[in-house]
Amino acid sequence: MDFDILHWNKKIWQNILNVEIVYAAIIYLILGATQAHSEFFTAGLLLIILALNRFQDKNQTLKYCAVWGNIIILPYEFCSVWSITGNFLLFKLPIIAPLTILILWLFWLVLLVPIVMTSADYIKNWFLRLIAFSFLDCQYGMDIALQIKHLPFFHTFNDQGVVSAFALLILACFLGYSWGYRFNPNLKFVPSRKFKWSVFIALIVLLIIDVWWNDFGGNGDNLLSILFSSYVDLQAKYFTLPNFTSALEPGILEEAERYIWMIILLAGFNQFKEWRVPIVVYGSTLLFALSHLSNVGVNGQTFLATISQVIAVSGAMIWAVAYLYTGKLWITMIAHFFTDYLINLQSGWASSSTWSGSFADWATTFIPLIFGLAVTIWMMYGDRRQVMEENADRLLNMNSYQTLTMLDVMAR
Repeated sequence: MDFDILHWNKKIWQNILNVEIVYAAIIYLILGATQAHSEFFTAGLLLIILALNRFQDKNQTLKYCAVWGNIIILPYEFCSVWSITGNFLLFKLPIIAPLTILILWLFWLVLLVPIVMTSADYIKNWFLRLIAFSFLDCQYGMDIALQIKHLPFFHTFNDQGVVSAFALLILACFLGYSWGYRFNPNLKFVPSRKFKWSVFIALIVLLIIDVWWNDFGGNGDNLLSILFSSYVDLQAKYFTLPNFTSALEPGILEEAERYIWMIILLAGFNQFKEWRVPIVVYGSTLLFALSHLSNVGVNGQTFLATISQVIAVSGAMIWAVAYLYTGKLWITMIAHFFTDYLINLQSGWASSSTWSGSFADWATTFIPLIFGLAVTIWMMYGDRRQVMEENADRLLNMNSYQTLTMLDVMAR
């Protein structure tokens, strides 16, 4: 067998997926016999999906059912079986718990890859791809079912979603590859004739200003004070591992999500050459902002505070244009990480957004949006736009990267 997994054919991936389905079905049969009879239904459903995969080449209807059955049902069930297996092993083998967790994490990182490599390429429509990705993007939040609170170091990385963030980044690489695009989301640096270092430096400076203002600005009760005053209140008590990991997770996970949204929209609207880049930037920003609606109720955050947050984080469209201009996803990951981490160092990772309806609240809601929009509009014209267009073309190139090391994915 060729050990370069990007060269594995669909039959190999299908065999791996079948093994996962059979294992999950066995676990649910055992649970049905020993705990809840309702688990027999889940086992039966998995066996039906296994049969659909076995006979999917018979006709298009079976193929359609197999593909969507894999994408809609299997991710959740695989994640559930992973936590059930993990908790059983941790209970039975507590003496080797750290080793068990590391092995479980290795499986978690690639758990859903066989689903992608057997099913994702059959989905061509951009809207259906968005729906498919919403089902595949399920590991974050399900990882907390692993009961490891008695191991604080491992618990922090697991329950803060860091491992799931890396799992999604790997999944994003394979997802793009399965659709015929790049495996590596980071473009190799090949400067365009239109590329200007002055624009690159200006963009980095604007990213730094954006991070600084969002973390330390917005103080006072009048517009000038809110715009130009800064207050730094880093506290030693917040220099903890949980505050670090709670910033690392969104920096990786949410930017991996943005990358997938961007290539889906790029491919979906590629025929509209004059509009595809604006659609990608504003469309991915809208999806990014709306994803924050899930923060309602988290740590007591109110609905109005969440709406304010959704509007404010829309200013992160600056990160989308930064990615398209530089071709480096790790740049936006770093900006995202520091935006969250510097806030954590001032108020702790468990803090939430607030809303009182004051002038300062309104200002800090819309200033980030206006700033991000202004930078984005500036980037949409002239040579700057041309560089983004060229990088958009490169993102949709045929596969050219042949390795699966995370160092390669992050460094190129």
